[in-house]
Amino acid sequence: QSNVYTLQTSQAQGTDCTLRNNFKAAPSVSASHTFTGTTAGNGTRMPSVAAAGFSGVMQASPADGENGNNGTAEAFGTGAVTPTVDGALFFAAIVFDRAVSGITVDSPFTLIETVAFVAGQHQAIALAYYVQPTAANLQAVFRWTTTANVALRISVFKPAVAAGGIVPILIRQYRERRS
Repeated sequence: QSNVYTLQTSQAQGTDCTLRNNFKAAPSVSASHTFTGTTAGNGTRMPSVAAAGFSGVMQASPADGENGNNGTAEAFGTGAVTPTVDGALFFAAIVFDRAVSGITVDSPFTLIETVAFVAGQHQAIALAYYVQPTAANLQAVFRWTTTANVALRISVFKPAVAAGGIVPILIRQYRERRS
């Protein structure tokens, strides 16, 4: 399938830990849908691509805010975002520059994907989401057991209908080998 994604702001920690949330409203999809990650810069980066799909998101101008954070620790928050409407989808991601274990995300978020670090192949990454019934300031806080450099992003998307209309429809991981 051929889709052009909207690139949101990137977040970096050091030279090998960069994250960017991208989205496509009303994408073309099929059972053979693929994603490709590319590297930029010094060529030592190992891209990871993780994807999640949601139904019920507004198709025209769905983005409603974003934020990010980076650092070195065993727990980190994305930074807060306040949606402009009720029923918004919060989508958060974190990338790690090394192997970590015990990845969790604080309530009310749901962890939907984790991809383990594999040296020479791809970074560790995790995804989480939450559909917020009433618009309020919120951030995702991720936790893990090994100190690592991390970059985090959170994106908020408007619902197409009243609160509670957004549901996950696809959760799969994709890994891209560095060539």
